[in-house]
Amino acid sequence: MENELASTRAIAEHLRGLGYALVQTEARLPDAPRLRVDVLAWAPDDTGELVPRLAIEIKHTQRPESALPLLAQVRASLGTVEHYAVTNEAWFRAGYGLRTLEQVPGPSPLTGRLGGELKSVHLATELLQQRIWKNANRREQDGELGRFVDAVSVDSNQAIIETANGDVVAVDPTVLWRARRAVLADMAERDRFASFFVSPPAVSVAIASLAGNRLGGTVLDPFCGSGSFLWALQERATHEGRMIEAIGRDVNPSVIKAASLIGQTAPTKIVFDAGDAFATALPRADVIVTAPPMGLRLGEPYELQIGTSTRHADIAAVDVCLRALKPGGRAVFQLAPHIAFQAQAETYREYLAKEYRVAALIGCPSGSAYGTKIQTVLMVVDKAPAGDTFVAQLSADWETQLAPTGPAMASALAHIDGITNGAR
Repeated sequence: MENELASTRAIAEHLRGLGYALVQTEARLPDAPRLRVDVLAWAPDDTGELVPRLAIEIKHTQRPESALPLLAQVRASLGTVEHYAVTNEAWFRAGYGLRTLEQVPGPSPLTGRLGGELKSVHLATELLQQRIWKNANRREQDGELGRFVDAVSVDSNQAIIETANGDVVAVDPTVLWRARRAVLADMAERDRFASFFVSPPAVSVAIASLAGNRLGGTVLDPFCGSGSFLWALQERATHEGRMIEAIGRDVNPSVIKAASLIGQTAPTKIVFDAGDAFATALPRADVIVTAPPMGLRLGEPYELQIGTSTRHADIAAVDVCLRALKPGGRAVFQLAPHIAFQAQAETYREYLAKEYRVAALIGCPSGSAYGTKIQTVLMVVDKAPAGDTFVAQLSADWETQLAPTGPAMASALAHIDGITNGAR
């Protein structure tokens, strides 16, 4: 095994010397993750995008042709153009049909354009994950969030990834922004602490969609975590050519650091700051999106707009947000479902129904929030005269229902804004 590993490393170093910007060992095939190719080398195409060019299988046998079936799968999956089998004694290049092998001195050096830029979100995500996994034991005491901050801090101000193998790869800035978000979302599914600060992508996209035709101006998340909702709103605003000024606040400085690092290569910037939304006045906002802490009890009673007080953080959070909402503005919340039925929230629910337009209540099943098995509810509140409420309870297909073109989303937007056929 050691000889095989040493040969793999030696081949990878040889390819780097030939000008390959990115060399992976034991690279997985995206459509068959159980299959791995020993060495995969990337090079720029005519447009400058890094693409998989060369695949190598190592065979410590007298039958190098046994590598051909896997090399054929690699080409079908990745579109590689050069394929080799390597034994302890020689290099063999596969013919175009990947049916024959010819002994050769080895691959030729790259000529022409060198370097290149990675534009695959999937690969950028995988490279970041590999670097984090490599440092896992060294940073175990910090948990998933600490390992993420440690890994991303290395190259946060540049559109590059320093891989676990030591390659430094240029990455399209927007691709890197999306890959960092994907890595943190993957961590949140495994780590309870990280899960408190990340929302599932399907929920984030739904929240952005439910902002409807109010999206614009100042957008605020006072309990932003790593910025999941704000990133989704920014994606939508960019796609639709809308201008927004996005602001995120969270009480945890480490989480704000993670959010800021994610945003270093974002298309437009979001202002993140550490602060307690219950203790410090919020900026006035046209749109507020947030998932306040679920089940948290405040240390001190919070005085609501109706003159009563509460220690329930989710009720207090709704009140804090609505105080900051401009007339005509919209707030979209993800909340624990008890706010819709428990006795301690009854008086406040009556106040909301009278003084605001509670435009939608959409129940989501377990799995709609990381780190908990409870159901959640998406609540849309406009600072506008009271009116009818769209109500829905979704089940196992909630992600499909709440997709931008999903049937539940279409019905909700038709009620909230009179939007039909996906037009905003």
